[in-house]
Amino acid sequence: YQDWPLQYAVDNIATGNGSQVTFPGGLQNPPVIIGSLFITSDDSTGFQQVVQDQGDGTLSGDGTGTIDYLTGAYSVTFTFVPAASAVIYAKYQGY
Repeated sequence: YQDWPLQYAVDNIATGNGSQVTFPGGLQNPPVIIGSLFITSDDSTGFQQVVQDQGDGTLSGDGTGTIDYLTGAYSVTFTFVPAASAVIYAKYQGY
């Protein structure tokens, strides 16, 4: 890793509208290293929700979802509605 250290990509994948809880889409730099994806958003009270890759294509934590490691296609459903204008980020390592 001296010449090519592991680096995380951070994508702004969506913006909350105060009512939507499910956000599907595609990451900008696939393929994704298994187990490296985190998706975060703030709810209306300022609490940060985090959904993490479980290493088997599923996401869990403060919500649920799926990730296709090869294509970068994902779908995440948060437990609580992300706040209006809250930026939703995906942080992951690509190959």
